[in-house]
Amino acid sequence: TATTTYGEEEISAEDEETVVVADMPSLIIDKVADKQSISEVGEVITYTLTVTNDGNVTLTDIVVNDPLTGFSATISSLAPGASEELETSYTVTQEDLDRGFVSNVATATTTYGEEEISAEDEETVTVSQSPSISIVKTSDLSSVSTVGQVITYTLTVTNTGNVTLTNIVVNDPLTGFTENIPSLEANQSVTFQTSYSVTAADLNRGSIVNVATATTNFNEQPVTAEDEAIVTVDQSPSISIVKTSDLSSVSAVGQVITYTLTVTNTGNVTLT
Repeated sequence: TATTTYGEEEISAEDEETVVVADMPSLIIDKVADKQSISEVGEVITYTLTVTNDGNVTLTDIVVNDPLTGFSATISSLAPGASEELETSYTVTQEDLDRGFVSNVATATTTYGEEEISAEDEETVTVSQSPSISIVKTSDLSSVSTVGQVITYTLTVTNTGNVTLTNIVVNDPLTGFTENIPSLEANQSVTFQTSYSVTAADLNRGSIVNVATATTNFNEQPVTAEDEAIVTVDQSPSISIVKTSDLSSVSAVGQVITYTLTVTNTGNVTLT
């Protein structure tokens, strides 16, 4: 307004100016995990979701979702510049370890007028993958002494790592055994049996040494294991000689007696 007087008369004027406020609704969601890497099934990852109103108008009924953890919550009102923190957790599975990471996207969504306002953030936790395998070979006999004895071997293959292994080839060259394990989860075991018949060469050698292997690949990385079972030979060297004659008595000078000497290896090893 502008006001004055002229004589007894009041002189005034006014004018109005309107400045329109531009509404700028906006949201930010920030997702942070309490650990950067994992290595075991059952580990718990705790996520902190921070929702911030970075616009210039108050937002209401903001729906926050985390599909991985199944978390859902509604923030009733958030003034410009204000934030609210929410927590949710997730338990690591074998599938996560096999994949090599846990990726999680959280969203915050609301409406302002007819406009939908949304934001999302992704957090990835890596997996410390440790592929490993073992094979344990045992025999039902600790020693042998006869050709033809049968030794039964038990092969136990165990996934000692933290990721699922596939196409594991199990070999026992001595017995000619080979088998493929299609899939073996962490801490899972599979047992096989195979047998072997003792030979004369084994008895002469003094022991039967048998090495079995388990072999596979994980992400082009070889994963192998072997184990040895030794069965000793109870060597019993022994020999006999039997001497016989073709005559039981003689009566004249010049008679010829023919002797037969029979030498027998009565032990269990070759003699030279």
